[in-house]
Amino acid sequence: MGWSPFGYASLSNLGNAIDINSSFQDALFQLNNLEFKFLVVLENEKVKGTLTDGDIRRVLLDNSKTSSKIKDFLKEDFIFATSKENPTDAIKRVVNKGSFFLPVLDSKKQLVAVQIVD
Repeated sequence: MGWSPFGYASLSNLGNAIDINSSFQDALFQLNNLEFKFLVVLENEKVKGTLTDGDIRRVLLDNSKTSSKIKDFLKEDFIFATSKENPTDAIKRVVNKGSFFLPVLDSKKQLVAVQIVD
């Protein structure tokens, strides 16, 4: 079974990609306008982390961080799969962690696809 990706090699068409130097307000605005409430954080086309609406809510509770760049609070220990990994095994890891999306990365940590998990 191969990957059945949601999205494209670049998520810019979907609006789910954001630059690591973007502001908190940029991330909040972008998330607010998305159907799937997650962002893949990129630096020079490499995936550096993720942000979800829950991550943003936690920043809002800590008012001191709302003037920060997202690089100061992105989730760097995110779950991802490699493009060579068995999709079934990777999706099981995501479900076990309670997540709903899975970035699929190549060997250079560039985004190949995003799998949405029902």
